[in-house]
Amino acid sequence: MACPAEPKLGAYLEFLSRVVFHARKLGWDGAPAAQVADLMDAVHNLPLLLPEWERFDPRWFRRDLEEVYDAKWGAKSGVTLAGMLDDALKHHGVE
Repeated sequence: MACPAEPKLGAYLEFLSRVVFHARKLGWDGAPAAQVADLMDAVHNLPLLLPEWERFDPRWFRRDLEEVYDAKWGAKSGVTLAGMLDDALKHHGVE
């Protein structure tokens, strides 16, 4: 198994941390269960893919974020997973 090198690993772990916090906030705010389920559906493969970086396709992952969560919930919640990922990547200096 090969994990991504820093700073990519740090960026994706920060992204996952932000997603977990967002899910927790949705729960506190009484968001629909379907929204939380879609949020988790969009990211549930990330912990499995990071240790197998050679199989990871960032474009596929991003497309999944946009199609599974952002298109349905982004405008309603004011938060997009693609934007959250972009912020984490930028924070770690990853293009």
